[in-house]
Amino acid sequence: MKKNNWVAELFWIYGISGGSAILVGYFSRILEINGWGYATMLAVYFLTAIISLIFVKFWKENKKYAVSFNNREVFLDGKIDNKKCAIVFFQILRLNHKGNEPIKMFVDSIGGELDGFNILTNAIKSSEAPITGIVIGRAYSAAAIALQCCHKRLMFPNSKLLLHTLQCSGSVSVKGYNAHENVRTAIKSLLEFRKKLFRDQEELDAIVLTRSGLSMEKLESIEDKELTPDEALKLNLIDEIIVKL
Repeated sequence: MKKNNWVAELFWIYGISGGSAILVGYFSRILEINGWGYATMLAVYFLTAIISLIFVKFWKENKKYAVSFNNREVFLDGKIDNKKCAIVFFQILRLNHKGNEPIKMFVDSIGGELDGFNILTNAIKSSEAPITGIVIGRAYSAAAIALQCCHKRLMFPNSKLLLHTLQCSGSVSVKGYNAHENVRTAIKSLLEFRKKLFRDQEELDAIVLTRSGLSMEKLESIEDKELTPDEALKLNLIDEIIVKL
C-alpha cells in the first residue's frame, strides 16, 4: 500500500479517536459529571480507535469489490457455500438490472456445498447478460461444474480444473425402545438418501456431459484428476486459454 494511504488511515483513525475522547471530557466537565476523568477519556480513545480500525478495514474491502462490481466483475473464491453464492447471485441480479453487457466471473475455488452450487448455477443460467467464467487459480468440484454453466469458459495457463463425484456423509439414529422398528426406519432413511444422492449426481453429470459432449466413460476416466488448461481444452471443458484479460 502507498505511504500516503497509510498516513491518511492513521490520521483518520487516531483523529476520530482523539476527538471523541476530548469531546467526552469536555461535555463531562460542562455537565459537571463526577468520575469522568482521564481514565474514561483513555478508554473512549482506545474503544473508538478499535471501532475506526474495523470500519476502515470493512470500507477497504467493500471499496475493492465495489470497483470490480462497477466493472461488471464478480468473484467466486474460497469454499462454495450458501452465503457466498447468495452474494454472487444478487450481484449478478443487480448487474442484469444495470444492463445486458457481459459479466466476468473470476474463479478460484476448491468447490463446496451442493446447495450453494444450486444457488450459483441458478444465477448463471437465469442471467440475460452473458457470463464469462475465468479460472484464475483453481476450479475444483462444484466450481468446475459451475464453470460449465457459463456462456464462455476461460482459463489462465497456470490454473487447474478438477471434477469428481459427490462426496457426502449421512447418519441416522436407532435409539429408542422399539429397536427393531427403529432399525427398519434407519435403513429406509439410508436408502432414500442413497436415491437422492444418485439423482443429484446424475444432474451434475448431465451439466458436464451436455456442455462438453464427453461420453460417460470418458468423464469417469478423468474424475479426481487435476487437469491442466491444455487437457481441459482438448476435453472441451473450456473454450479458450488466455494469458491476459
